[in-house]
Amino acid sequence: DVAAVRAPARKVMDVAGIVKKTVETLMGTTISGNEALVDVGIDSLSAVELVSTLGHELNTEIEPTVLFDHPTINDLSNYLVAHIQASTDKRITQHSSSQ
Repeated sequence: DVAAVRAPARKVMDVAGIVKKTVETLMGTTISGNEALVDVGIDSLSAVELVSTLGHELNTEIEPTVLFDHPTINDLSNYLVAHIQASTDKRITQHSSSQ
């Protein structure tokens, strides 16, 4: 199914756009998707704010340490898509098994 193949790519683009916009708003500057966030001035305080804002925007819980493992907008976006998908799959499984 072609739509099923396109959906994950679309989701990555949507999440990447949200991540990029949130980072740029927080930092007040344009940032490329492959630039390390620490290189553009993300410190521990702004990292906590970024993770909190992204969690709210994407309606998911994100560990503050995620930026250490996923230091660029692209890495973070890919991680968040997988994280959101896993959370959605878990909720669907829990919901269907409780019926």
